[in-house]
Amino acid sequence: MMIQERLKEEWNPINPFGGLNAETSRSGPTLSSGEAAKIDETIEAVRLKYDQISLILQRLQWDRATFDLVLKLLQENTRYGPNGKGEIDESVGRLAGAYVHASSLAYDLDYEDLFVHGRILLDLMARLAYQLIRDRSLRWKSFTAQRKFFQSAVRNPYAADEDYASHVRSNTEWFEPIIRSYRDEFLVHNREYRSFGTLHPPSGSPRPIKRRDISEKDFAAVFTRLQLLKSKYAARIPKLDHVLENYYEIVDVLEANITQLDPEDAKELILLRNKVGAKMPDPEQVARYLRQFVEFYVGHFFPHSEEVKNRVK
Repeated sequence: MMIQERLKEEWNPINPFGGLNAETSRSGPTLSSGEAAKIDETIEAVRLKYDQISLILQRLQWDRATFDLVLKLLQENTRYGPNGKGEIDESVGRLAGAYVHASSLAYDLDYEDLFVHGRILLDLMARLAYQLIRDRSLRWKSFTAQRKFFQSAVRNPYAADEDYASHVRSNTEWFEPIIRSYRDEFLVHNREYRSFGTLHPPSGSPRPIKRRDISEKDFAAVFTRLQLLKSKYAARIPKLDHVLENYYEIVDVLEANITQLDPEDAKELILLRNKVGAKMPDPEQVARYLRQFVEFYVGHFFPHSEEVKNRVK
């Protein structure tokens, strides 16, 4: 399946916040005009950010499509001699090289934008939830703070809105290893990770590799611990039986199934990964996590909106 088709499956290009306002929220009837105005401002910010992420995902499709076209150009203009060695016209080679460089730069930029703006979307939704729950004892306005707030023993259960709190506790485990950690450690606050190129698999999205300099001795210690995790979870995660004995591949499979790891092992995986580096997460996976949370969120806070009614139909 082409990347364009898969991303369409993982992300809804029709903005689910499009027809929402304070009046259609579950708190609508009890809001003052001032509260409603502030909520409408936040909804508009969320709506805009969702559209920006849709554009980022569309651009990722274009970037990959450009790269594929360049490969096709090279294949069609390669001449093979009797010895099987391929040669390509110099002018075509220069043109293809320029396009490969440009499309790779564009893909890396749009890829990083997905993490940065995905995090902003979640923070805006946390602010909106803060406004809609209307618990004046609340002290969070970011998604990270919101998760910590609900995970606190004294807020479990959370009387003001336990349905939402429970969902955040139980269904957003992906946020820490997939979005916050990569966005913070590998991109925004990155001081030591260097780019090791981008993997372009035959199918699936290109995956940038980030790695830090590490001694052979330290790498061996990390890899030994990683192999122990692989052995421990081989029965629980069947794909581990078929993965190559390769640091990046083992991290990739464990990370994709991190919700199946015991909490302490999940933390160790992140520590080991951060010591060396990793393939950056699949953008389709990131889009899927965001979409699933958005769908729950809109259904929970705006149960009477037309968007939710149409989805039920």
